[in-house]
Amino acid sequence: MNRTLFLLLGLLVFPSLCPAGTLDAVFDDFARAFTKMKRAKSPDALSFATIKLDSAGKMVQKIYREGTVTNDTKVAMGTFDEKKKAWVAGEAIAGGVTSDLFKDKGKALRVQVNWDDDTKVIRSILVTKTDEKLEKASPEFDAILQGRGNNNFGGYFSIAYLRQELDDKGEVIKTFGQTVTSTNKDTRNAKGVFNDKEKKWEEGEEIPKGLWNEMFGDFSARTVHVRIIETDDRKGIAEILVKKIGDRAGRK
Repeated sequence: MNRTLFLLLGLLVFPSLCPAGTLDAVFDDFARAFTKMKRAKSPDALSFATIKLDSAGKMVQKIYREGTVTNDTKVAMGTFDEKKKAWVAGEAIAGGVTSDLFKDKGKALRVQVNWDDDTKVIRSILVTKTDEKLEKASPEFDAILQGRGNNNFGGYFSIAYLRQELDDKGEVIKTFGQTVTSTNKDTRNAKGVFNDKEKKWEEGEEIPKGLWNEMFGDFSARTVHVRIIETDDRKGIAEILVKKIGDRAGRK
């Protein structure tokens, strides 16, 4: 079983809810390629990637999704309304998603996609930037570990976590949606030690059995606060440092 299929199975184990209504997204070369493949069977298909940014405007999450455009789908340039603090439709884009703007390879359109979460029918697309260049957020970050898969697929195990952005005092600024990724035999699991001088978390004592250690239980009764460090290629997890394990919110 290849790793891509494994991660798809992981998504079934740890489902992530797709936000309804208006989505902050990009339409890039991958979305163009996915759309081309999908349209071989579904001519009205349109792929795009929803994004989540941290407080510095750096990209934390990017998830490709598929919707359906219809004759009623409105496609226009977006104009930001300062009073409403929201994007509103400006000039209509002739040709909609078939226009040259959506075919311009090498460029990522920043878009606001309004759709029906149940039917995936896209009501409108507002283009807010015609050449968006997003920088990825740091590969080292704080998170709440939510669980791990019990099945081994080619040496990989799925894990689920909620990434968090904290301020200098350790207070939560932002919590992002659930992410499912993988660990393997090379992922190091250890107790985290905070270096006050360097102001960073460092690897401490190794945790026997890793995420299967008794200290974690089944992840449902307690909140596991961790520091996660991604691999250099950002396709997996290099280290998981456990900062603390506390009660679930509302539990005593």
